[in-house]
Amino acid sequence: MSKNYKNILTFIAFLIIIFTGLAIYTFLIKKDVKEKIEVNVVDEIKDYGYSINSLDSKYYKELFEQLKTILKADEIDKEAYAKVVAELFVVDLYTIDTKVNKYDVGGDQYYHADKLYMYKKKVVETFYELVKDNSYGDRKQELPVVSNIEVVDYKTATYKLGEEEVPSYVVTLKWSYEKDLGYDQEGIVTLVDNGNKIEVVEFGQEEQQ
Repeated sequence: MSKNYKNILTFIAFLIIIFTGLAIYTFLIKKDVKEKIEVNVVDEIKDYGYSINSLDSKYYKELFEQLKTILKADEIDKEAYAKVVAELFVVDLYTIDTKVNKYDVGGDQYYHADKLYMYKKKVVETFYELVKDNSYGDRKQELPVVSNIEVVDYKTATYKLGEEEVPSYVVTLKWSYEKDLGYDQEGIVTLVDNGNKIEVVEFGQEEQQ
């Protein structure tokens, strides 16, 4: 066997080793690299700025369909609108399992802009505080999912917004979960008109004035 032929075989063997090593390295790297979960808007009501995303629960999406129907009417039923917004707000807030992290605060799109910052701050610092990050879909934490909600009382009242007394809608609700993890199961939502929308201004266990 000639010296040149041996050199060629040696070179080919070297290339095979190099490419095999690169292939194995690439495979191991890709295996270890986690991909972030995608969150996409799957439906929206453009005139009102409402939307739902791919992570939202089936039950929440069903309530959103009710909202769409109400807002398509030639004359909007304010009572029905206020009630379903209150329901959507609570279901989104307490269905924590669909949230990417503790800063992914549910119900924010239904909250009045003047009060939104303090609302989100309070949620993040209280019962969302221990929610673990799920950016890569690998969270090992049991979190609540609201499975049903009902309006048990509704009335109109007034609410002091800034220095002004404005008409308000007060909705009392009860809800349940796929699994009871000790979270709230009832509350009162206060809402007011803001332009063409009805928005949440207060939420708690007692009616706010």
